[in-house]
Amino acid sequence: MLPFAGPACFLDDELWHLNDFDRDPANPFPDQFAFLDFLREQGFDRAHLFLTGTEVELHPDGTARVAQIPDEEVARIRDDRRGYLTEYRRKVQPAIDAITGALPQDRSDLVAQLKEYVEPLMKEADHTCAGVNGRILLEVAAVDGGPDEAIVFDFLDRRVDRHAGEEARYVFRGQAGTAPGHPRSPARMTPLRAQGEGVSVANPAR
Repeated sequence: MLPFAGPACFLDDELWHLNDFDRDPANPFPDQFAFLDFLREQGFDRAHLFLTGTEVELHPDGTARVAQIPDEEVARIRDDRRGYLTEYRRKVQPAIDAITGALPQDRSDLVAQLKEYVEPLMKEADHTCAGVNGRILLEVAAVDGGPDEAIVFDFLDRRVDRHAGEEARYVFRGQAGTAPGHPRSPARMTPLRAQGEGVSVANPAR
């Protein structure tokens, strides 16, 4: 087993504090280190740490050869999460600036773009659709003087459309961020509420 999906990292200044710098027990998304600790506690010893730079060779008999990055780099990632993410943000900031700088200055058709991109993923995402088992309403507050938008992600019918009054299980509200000269840059999302019966997310590593 090679666990590789950990918590999201938040690089925007206003979201920076949401990063899990200290393995917060309230974080429902364990990192690789916490997950491996849990597996060892359960007596499972065939899992390997998989980080950027780790080389893995899988064999037909189910074994693996793992060439790990230097121990001091592993320790830095594990024990100095704030420093590691600070350096990562510095490294990728030019790419982020290039992406936001290339955003269109007109009011794009957000629904059509999301429909084109997300619906094909929904068609294939049986497990995710079954897990959400409802609709997500995304309310986007306009910052360009136009009307706000309400978009429904329907995991029951596997579609994305303008909200037409359907009951939503979860509601998020976002505001389009502003970049100099670009009135419509990526939205910042804030969860408002869950309606009806919520989904329980268990974290086995904590």
